Amino acid sequence: QRPRDKASSEAGSRPGRDPALARLKNRWLFDPDASQYDLLTVLTYLASISTANVNRMQLFEAAARLNYGPSPYFAQVANLVQTLGHDFAHACHVVSQGAEDEVMPQFLLRFGNSMASGEPESVFLEREAEVQMADYTNGYERDVESLRKWTDAFVALMVSTNLVVLVALISNMIYDMGSLLIIMTEGVVMAVAGMGAYLLYRIAPFDPMIHKLRDKSQEQKLMSLLARILFPSALVMSLAVYFAFQSMGLALLIGGLLVLPVGVVTHLLERKVDDRDRDIADFLRALGGVTAARGSTVIDSLSHIDRRAIGSLEPELKRLLARVAAGINTTRAWTRFIAETGSDLVNRV
Repeated sequence: QRPRDKASSEAGSRPGRDPALARLKNRWLFDPDASQYDLLTVLTYLASISTANVNRMQLFEAAARLNYGPSPYFAQVANLVQTLGHDFAHACHVVSQGAEDEVMPQFLLRFGNSMASGEPESVFLEREAEVQMADYTNGYERDVESLRKWTDAFVALMVSTNLVVLVALISNMIYDMGSLLIIMTEGVVMAVAGMGAYLLYRIAPFDPMIHKLRDKSQEQKLMSLLARILFPSALVMSLAVYFAFQSMGLALLIGGLLVLPVGVVTHLLERKVDDRDRDIADFLRALGGVTAARGSTVIDSLSHIDRRAIGSLEPELKRLLARVAAGINTTRAWTRFIAETGSDLVNRV
């Protein structure tokens, strides 16, 4: 085997050695608060698989494969252990020194100290997951309370901007100030409103709803198809109506009507995802209870769950069972089930 092929095979068999997994993602603009939520997801996963008495390398490589915000740090630790021969405790301390995240440096230091003291990983991860869950819950509730106050401020900001536009329009009716004043006023108002909306987005707790997997649900595919067709069509039709009738209001009305189906499909998708997020907890509890009581596999237990515990997930689960019965690999069947729900919460659990 050629050296390059051999290196590629080693990287594929050892996910921590993949340089792409150790590369940090820059998400400062849209979701800078995702680190704690992602860390809670990773810790929940690691606390679960650590009960199977897997070794440390398997734990870090499993966390590196999750592709969440903290995953590159776990990949970096695995790289140091595999390439430079560091022990895991020292590797965690080294990676924590260069971590730019607010949460990960302290976590890596605690993890390294725990491994150096000989504490079992399952005990540390379970305790750390409980602490992170309590911390995240408290922070989420504080953000919700703050969001309520900032929402009132945003409403006051919108009223003020509308008043400014109204004053500018009346002034232009009394004195001929030209269209440039109106355009400048509207530009400033839209900029201020955009800044207010971004502040609300930043203050709101990080809580993604739709997953970003390569495979999509039918609603996501329909929404994407309509957006690719209707958005350019709305722009072209609005310009055509404006130049044909010299009416900005009619042009905006036509453009809004053309993009309306995208909004309707998005609203329906959010309603379905809300129902699936609500039912996934009851479904998992029922699945765990049936599996433990029967002593069978998860797939076998799916066919013995009470339909009332499945709720809105019943169509997706029926397709899951049909795929498994047809001989499709269970991992691929579950991946397709996740994609069909369209829910980021279902993807994480």
